[in-house]
Amino acid sequence: MHVLLMFPNIFTPLSFSPAVQILSAVLKGAGHSVSLLHIHKNLIPNDEETIIKEIKKIKPDIIGFTSTSFEYERVEELAGAIKKEVKTPVILGGIHATISPEDFKGSNFDCWVVGEGEKAMVSIANGEIKPKGIIHGEMEEDLDVLPFNDWDIMDSARIIKSKGNWLDIAFSRGCPFDCAFCANALLKKIKGEPYVRKRNVDKCIEELKYIISKFDVKVVNFADDEFTLNHKWVSEFLKKYKAEILDKHDIHFVIEARVDTINDKTAKLLKECGCLEIQFGVETCSPRLLKFLNKGITNEKIKKAFDICKKYDINTYVYMMIGIPTETEKDIMETMKFLAIIRPRIIRPTFLCPVKGTQIYDYCVEHKLLSKNVTVWNFESPLKLKSIDSTTLFRYWFLYPWVINSCMGYEEYTKKVEEYFKKDTTDSATFDTLLTDDEKLSKEMRKKKLEHYVYKAERKKGDRKFRFNRFEMVKP
Repeated sequence: MHVLLMFPNIFTPLSFSPAVQILSAVLKGAGHSVSLLHIHKNLIPNDEETIIKEIKKIKPDIIGFTSTSFEYERVEELAGAIKKEVKTPVILGGIHATISPEDFKGSNFDCWVVGEGEKAMVSIANGEIKPKGIIHGEMEEDLDVLPFNDWDIMDSARIIKSKGNWLDIAFSRGCPFDCAFCANALLKKIKGEPYVRKRNVDKCIEELKYIISKFDVKVVNFADDEFTLNHKWVSEFLKKYKAEILDKHDIHFVIEARVDTINDKTAKLLKECGCLEIQFGVETCSPRLLKFLNKGITNEKIKKAFDICKKYDINTYVYMMIGIPTETEKDIMETMKFLAIIRPRIIRPTFLCPVKGTQIYDYCVEHKLLSKNVTVWNFESPLKLKSIDSTTLFRYWFLYPWVINSCMGYEEYTKKVEEYFKKDTTDSATFDTLLTDDEKLSKEMRKKKLEHYVYKAERKKGDRKFRFNRFEMVKP
């Protein structure tokens, strides 16, 4: 059969889809042909007429979408438009289908694949299963039986180049932790054990060598949920990475990790083998909220991990949340003051957006906190908190790096925070003046040779693009 895969890369920068890549690889391995419509403003536009025209040219036997909850509303619309024009079965897979199977009833899709879809999609393409209703995909316990991702199905060279020659790749699936805001706890219930799986080290190195031979890669971003969870695997992998990738090609890497999986021995080995940066999901530095989120970490563990990273000169990057249910100004300031102590290199704060089926989502429903559709990409909190008003919450997000600078004891920023707290921070003109003021303040701080955070944004009048960016530490 000829399978057409659809990747709605609509609300995020141009990127890979590991789901599309592995599905394409297993389908081709089973003797089927595969095409892709990568929906992105720079590739296939998010336009129904264009998409349907492309589908009619391809003439697929099966159409398969992957979708997160953020894209689902648009994907559902596209499926409806496609069904009016072609009779081809349309299937939905991906995280939304898995965590919200109840949405299948009344949807425009013929079939939803819940869980991991490799075996199910091959069975559908082979004619062994009809693409109708809800199909529960069988989890692949041994990732080593899977082929390499299909790096030709997407415009890999263009994607890598768009990311500054960074390659995004993961060699494991799953996370054993039960953070209240994360879908992993729900996925564990759906998929069962063994949940966390890693590929064989030699296969990982082999695939990296293959990718490097084809594309211009400068840095590898290992997107595994918990790269440092299994210290034995990490040790074996890093030593082979150094010998085969770092020493031969001078390609360094970045990882994601939990603070409680970093120790002195591992950090030392990471540095020796080419690690530039560790990205931590910290979320909050309020001890109360860390417990509320069921993070299983403490500020003491956070500081210890950051001290170790500083010892070995490894950059630190933190994902933070604001707008957590029950969060107060006191919680926010606790977080800001602690960030001023540990001083990550890069800070990326986002509003908490509850995922259906998680503990946090259920809490928000129970306490009637949802004020917006959480399946739509929002640029402000989708919650109406009772503990802090929305205007104040947005101002803290808006002034995040300046508040931290103020907590470092810089009076210049304290005055600016007070000034901007009185302004309309939803007005695009305020964004323009803020970025201008940030440049001026930073210039003065550089003269004094003081560490401080700055907004990382493209300076365009009336543009709010820096919302998608980060706040970065400037060192003297």
